Amino acid sequence: MREPLAAYPRVIELIVPGEKLAHNPLGDPVERRMPVYLPPSYDGLKRFPVIYLLAGFASTGLSFLNYSFGRRTVPEMAQSLIAAGTMKEAIIVMPDCMTRYGGSQYVDSPATGNYETYLTDEVVPFVDSCLATLPERKHRALAGKSSGGFGAIRIAMRHPDRFAAVACHSGDMGFELCYRPNFPAASRVLEEYGGSITAFIKNYERSLKKPSRDFALLDMVAMAASYSP
Repeated sequence: MREPLAAYPRVIELIVPGEKLAHNPLGDPVERRMPVYLPPSYDGLKRFPVIYLLAGFASTGLSFLNYSFGRRTVPEMAQSLIAAGTMKEAIIVMPDCMTRYGGSQYVDSPATGNYETYLTDEVVPFVDSCLATLPERKHRALAGKSSGGFGAIRIAMRHPDRFAAVACHSGDMGFELCYRPNFPAASRVLEEYGGSITAFIKNYERSLKKPSRDFALLDMVAMAASYSP
Protein backbone atom coordinates (compact mmCIF):
# COMPACT_ATOMS: atom_id res chain seq x y z
CA MET A 1 0.00 0.00 0.00
CA ARG A 2 1.12 3.55 -0.66
CA GLU A 3 1.47 6.02 2.18
CA PRO A 4 -1.68 8.14 2.62
CA LEU A 5 -1.66 11.68 1.27
CA ALA A 6 -2.81 14.72 3.23
CA ALA A 7 -5.37 15.28 0.47
CA TYR A 8 -5.82 13.65 -2.91
CA PRO A 9 -4.25 15.82 -5.63
CA ARG A 10 -6.51 17.94 -7.80
CA VAL A 11 -5.97 17.57 -11.53
CA ILE A 12 -7.98 19.36 -14.20
CA GLU A 13 -7.86 19.05 -17.97
CA LEU A 14 -7.51 21.99 -20.33
CA ILE A 15 -8.15 21.72 -24.05
CA VAL A 16 -5.59 23.73 -26.00
CA PRO A 17 -6.93 24.94 -29.39
CA GLY A 18 -3.60 24.26 -31.10
CA GLU A 19 -3.63 27.20 -33.48
CA LYS A 20 0.16 26.95 -33.82
CA LEU A 21 -0.19 23.33 -34.95
CA ALA A 22 -2.70 24.12 -37.69
CA HIS A 23 -1.88 22.56 -41.08
CA ASN A 24 0.95 20.47 -39.61
CA PRO A 25 2.44 18.24 -42.34
CA LEU A 26 1.56 14.94 -40.62
CA GLY A 27 -2.10 15.80 -40.24
CA ASP A 28 -1.86 15.25 -36.48
CA PRO A 29 -4.67 16.49 -34.23
CA VAL A 30 -4.50 20.21 -33.56
CA GLU A 31 -6.64 20.38 -30.43
CA ARG A 32 -4.78 18.81 -27.50
CA ARG A 33 -5.77 17.55 -24.04
CA MET A 34 -3.50 18.90 -21.31
CA PRO A 35 -3.65 17.76 -17.67
CA VAL A 36 -2.81 20.37 -15.04
CA TYR A 37 -2.05 19.79 -11.38
CA LEU A 38 -3.45 22.44 -9.04
CA PRO A 39 -1.79 22.92 -5.62
CA PRO A 40 -3.79 22.42 -2.39
CA SER A 41 -4.60 26.07 -1.74
CA TYR A 42 -5.54 26.92 -5.33
CA ASP A 43 -8.85 28.80 -5.22
CA GLY A 44 -8.74 30.83 -8.42
CA LEU A 45 -7.75 33.98 -6.53
CA LYS A 46 -4.30 33.34 -5.13
CA ARG A 47 -1.69 33.16 -7.89
CA PHE A 48 1.00 30.49 -8.25
CA PRO A 49 4.23 29.83 -10.17
CA VAL A 50 4.03 27.35 -13.03
CA ILE A 51 6.18 24.33 -13.91
CA TYR A 52 5.88 23.00 -17.46
CA LEU A 53 6.69 19.28 -17.39
CA LEU A 54 7.64 17.69 -20.73
CA ALA A 55 7.20 13.96 -21.35
CA GLY A 56 9.73 11.68 -22.98
CA PHE A 57 9.53 10.15 -26.46
CA ALA A 58 6.35 8.16 -27.17
CA SER A 59 4.59 9.80 -24.21
CA THR A 60 2.36 12.79 -23.56
CA GLY A 61 1.46 14.78 -20.48
CA LEU A 62 -1.20 12.20 -19.67
CA SER A 63 1.57 9.67 -18.97
CA PHE A 64 2.42 11.57 -15.79
CA LEU A 65 -0.95 10.48 -14.41
CA ASN A 66 -0.31 6.76 -14.94
CA TYR A 67 -0.32 4.77 -11.73
CA SER A 68 1.81 1.65 -11.46
CA PHE A 69 2.34 -0.50 -8.39
CA GLY A 70 4.82 0.97 -5.95
CA ARG A 71 5.08 4.31 -7.73
CA ARG A 72 3.29 7.60 -7.37
CA THR A 73 2.00 9.79 -10.14
CA VAL A 74 3.52 13.23 -10.64
CA PRO A 75 0.56 14.97 -8.94
CA GLU A 76 0.84 12.58 -5.99
CA MET A 77 4.57 13.23 -5.65
CA ALA A 78 4.02 16.98 -5.79
CA GLN A 79 1.26 16.75 -3.20
CA SER A 80 3.51 14.76 -0.84
CA LEU A 81 6.44 17.15 -1.24
CA ILE A 82 4.21 20.14 -0.57
CA ALA A 83 2.69 18.46 2.49
CA ALA A 84 6.20 17.70 3.80
CA GLY A 85 7.27 21.31 3.31
CA THR A 86 10.05 20.43 0.86
CA MET A 87 8.31 21.97 -2.16
CA LYS A 88 6.46 25.25 -2.49
CA GLU A 89 3.01 25.19 -4.03
CA ALA A 90 3.02 25.41 -7.81
CA ILE A 91 0.85 24.65 -10.80
CA ILE A 92 2.24 21.80 -12.93
CA VAL A 93 1.29 21.80 -16.62
CA MET A 94 1.79 18.60 -18.65
CA PRO A 95 1.51 19.39 -22.40
CA ASP A 96 0.81 17.03 -25.29
CA CYS A 97 3.40 17.37 -28.08
CA MET A 98 2.89 13.94 -29.63
CA THR A 99 3.21 13.31 -33.38
CA ARG A 100 2.35 10.47 -35.71
CA TYR A 101 5.97 9.35 -35.36
CA GLY A 102 5.93 9.14 -31.57
CA GLY A 103 7.19 12.57 -30.61
CA SER A 104 8.27 16.02 -31.74
CA GLN A 105 11.43 16.58 -29.66
CA TYR A 106 9.75 19.92 -28.88
CA VAL A 107 11.27 21.59 -31.94
CA ASP A 108 9.85 23.44 -34.94
CA SER A 109 10.26 21.21 -37.99
CA PRO A 110 8.83 21.45 -41.51
CA ALA A 111 8.41 17.65 -41.37
CA THR A 112 6.30 17.46 -38.20
CA GLY A 113 5.06 20.88 -37.08
CA ASN A 114 5.91 23.86 -34.91
CA TYR A 115 6.00 22.35 -31.44
CA GLU A 116 8.50 24.78 -29.93
CA THR A 117 6.34 27.69 -31.04
CA TYR A 118 3.24 25.84 -29.84
CA LEU A 119 4.69 25.60 -26.33
CA THR A 120 6.17 29.07 -26.03
CA ASP A 121 3.62 31.13 -27.96
CA GLU A 122 0.39 29.23 -27.38
CA VAL A 123 0.49 26.92 -24.36
CA VAL A 124 2.14 29.41 -21.99
CA PRO A 125 -0.21 32.35 -22.72
CA PHE A 126 -3.18 29.96 -22.81
CA VAL A 127 -2.37 28.72 -19.31
CA ASP A 128 -1.87 32.26 -18.05
CA SER A 129 -5.28 33.24 -19.45
CA CYS A 130 -7.12 30.24 -17.97
CA LEU A 131 -5.56 29.89 -14.52
CA ALA A 132 -4.45 32.04 -11.60
CA THR A 133 -0.76 32.03 -12.47
CA LEU A 134 2.09 34.37 -11.67
CA PRO A 135 2.63 35.23 -15.34
CA GLU A 136 6.13 36.70 -15.07
CA ARG A 137 9.29 34.94 -16.26
CA LYS A 138 10.69 34.63 -12.72
CA HIS A 139 7.74 32.43 -11.75
CA ARG A 140 7.95 30.06 -14.72
CA ALA A 141 10.06 26.87 -15.09
CA LEU A 142 10.56 24.00 -17.54
CA ALA A 143 11.45 20.41 -16.69
CA GLY A 144 11.56 17.06 -18.44
CA LYS A 145 13.19 13.67 -18.77
CA SER A 146 14.80 12.02 -21.82
CA SER A 147 13.36 13.76 -24.90
CA GLY A 148 11.45 15.98 -22.49
CA GLY A 149 14.73 16.90 -20.80
CA PHE A 150 16.22 17.83 -24.16
CA GLY A 151 13.14 19.88 -25.00
CA ALA A 152 13.20 21.63 -21.64
CA ILE A 153 16.84 22.70 -21.70
CA ARG A 154 16.78 23.66 -25.38
CA ILE A 155 13.65 25.78 -25.09
CA ALA A 156 14.86 27.42 -21.87
CA MET A 157 18.15 28.33 -23.55
CA ARG A 158 16.40 29.68 -26.64
CA HIS A 159 13.77 31.59 -24.67
CA PRO A 160 15.48 32.99 -21.57
CA ASP A 161 12.91 35.78 -21.58
CA ARG A 162 10.15 33.24 -20.88
CA PHE A 163 11.65 30.81 -18.35
CA ALA A 164 13.72 31.47 -15.23
CA ALA A 165 14.58 27.87 -14.32
CA VAL A 166 15.03 24.52 -16.05
CA ALA A 167 15.60 20.90 -15.02
CA CYS A 168 16.91 18.40 -17.57
CA HIS A 169 16.80 14.78 -16.37
CA SER A 170 18.72 12.37 -18.63
CA GLY A 171 18.05 14.61 -21.61
CA ASP A 172 18.87 13.40 -25.13
CA MET A 173 22.42 14.55 -25.91
CA GLY A 174 25.54 13.35 -27.67
CA PHE A 175 23.43 12.41 -30.68
CA GLU A 176 26.34 10.99 -32.69
CA LEU A 177 26.71 8.38 -29.94
CA CYS A 178 23.28 7.82 -28.41
CA TYR A 179 21.53 6.96 -31.69
CA ARG A 180 24.33 4.93 -33.25
CA PRO A 181 23.24 1.58 -31.70
CA ASN A 182 19.79 1.97 -33.26
CA PHE A 183 20.97 2.03 -36.88
CA PRO A 184 21.53 -1.74 -37.36
CA ALA A 185 18.22 -2.63 -35.70
CA ALA A 186 16.35 0.05 -37.64
CA SER A 187 17.92 -1.10 -40.92
CA ARG A 188 16.82 -4.70 -40.35
CA VAL A 189 13.22 -3.63 -39.79
CA LEU A 190 13.25 -1.28 -42.78
CA GLU A 191 14.53 -4.09 -45.00
CA GLU A 192 11.36 -6.07 -44.24
CA TYR A 193 9.35 -3.24 -45.79
CA GLY A 194 11.45 -3.03 -48.93
CA GLY A 195 13.08 0.15 -47.71
CA SER A 196 9.74 1.98 -47.62
CA ILE A 197 9.24 4.16 -44.56
CA THR A 198 5.69 4.91 -45.72
CA ALA A 199 4.82 1.20 -45.72
CA PHE A 200 6.39 0.78 -42.29
CA ILE A 201 4.46 3.68 -40.76
CA LYS A 202 1.14 2.50 -42.22
CA ASN A 203 1.66 -1.02 -40.90
CA TYR A 204 2.79 0.25 -37.50
CA GLU A 205 -0.28 2.43 -37.12
CA ARG A 206 -2.77 -0.30 -37.99
CA SER A 207 -1.10 -2.99 -35.86
CA LEU A 208 -2.96 -3.58 -32.60
CA LYS A 209 0.17 -5.05 -31.04
CA LYS A 210 3.32 -3.05 -31.76
CA PRO A 211 6.40 -5.30 -32.10
CA SER A 212 9.12 -4.03 -29.76
CA ARG A 213 11.77 -4.48 -32.46
CA ASP A 214 9.95 -1.93 -34.65
CA PHE A 215 10.53 0.80 -32.09
CA ALA A 216 14.14 1.34 -33.23
CA LEU A 217 12.97 2.35 -36.71
CA LEU A 218 10.10 4.47 -35.39
CA ASP A 219 12.58 6.30 -33.17
CA MET A 220 14.91 6.90 -36.12
CA VAL A 221 12.08 8.22 -38.28
CA ALA A 222 10.97 10.59 -35.53
CA MET A 223 14.48 11.91 -34.89
CA ALA A 224 15.18 12.39 -38.60
CA ALA A 225 11.88 14.23 -39.03
CA SER A 226 12.67 16.45 -36.04
CA TYR A 227 16.31 17.30 -36.69
CA SER A 228 17.19 16.70 -40.35
CA PRO A 229 15.00 19.16 -42.30
